[in-house]
Amino acid sequence: MKQWPVGEMMEKNRGWIKLHRDIRKHWVFDNAEYLKAWITLIIMANHKTKKWLVNGNLVSIKRGQIVTSSDKLSVEFMWSRSKVRHFLKLLKKDSMISLDSNHNYTHLTICNYETYQNEQPTERTTERTTKDQSKANRKPQLKNDKNVNNDKNVNTRREKFELEVLQYKETYPEMMLGDFISYWTELNRSKTKMKYELQNTWETSKRLSNWARRSTGDGSGKNAADIFKQFTGKGN
Repeated sequence: MKQWPVGEMMEKNRGWIKLHRDIRKHWVFDNAEYLKAWITLIIMANHKTKKWLVNGNLVSIKRGQIVTSSDKLSVEFMWSRSKVRHFLKLLKKDSMISLDSNHNYTHLTICNYETYQNEQPTERTTERTTKDQSKANRKPQLKNDKNVNNDKNVNTRREKFELEVLQYKETYPEMMLGDFISYWTELNRSKTKMKYELQNTWETSKRLSNWARRSTGDGSGKNAADIFKQFTGKGN
């Protein structure tokens, strides 16, 4: 009778894993059974290196690895063994896992596990939980230069801009800040850049100060965008 790690079934149901929303773009997401199986493998993987007794042998299972078999995964996934082998073959072909098998068990390693399941605090979030999980999504910088192309997600950049502006809510009326954000986050025709990103230079504090001086002067910030356009002669 095979001796599987006694703590494996207990530990895989504890804690949490990271799952990036970009998995929706991956082929695994197109098949509900494949998606469930892939997430199950991530959950089953060791979150830290340990040694287990397998068939009387002491086996070191590193972080991101699983000691298993087609039979065991067949029960876990409720699939036939042939379907399990086909799925593992697909994952291996796409460089999502590596396999080291013998007549007793299969040593399965999830590629790039350290990259997208890093437990240490970081300013970067992972780009994918699939083949290209090693590509990190760098935190967008509030600059008006070519670095803006590092993050093509306009919504993310807009949220970053809003957070930057709302830091001044103790200084300026929120209505004025809302007008300021609405005006400067208008997209260009190609929908790739916002108005503030098209400026030669940008300093939020100075722009807000100028905006406030051009507002109605009653502290409400009402129609601030229209008044700003009148002063600058710029339209939408």
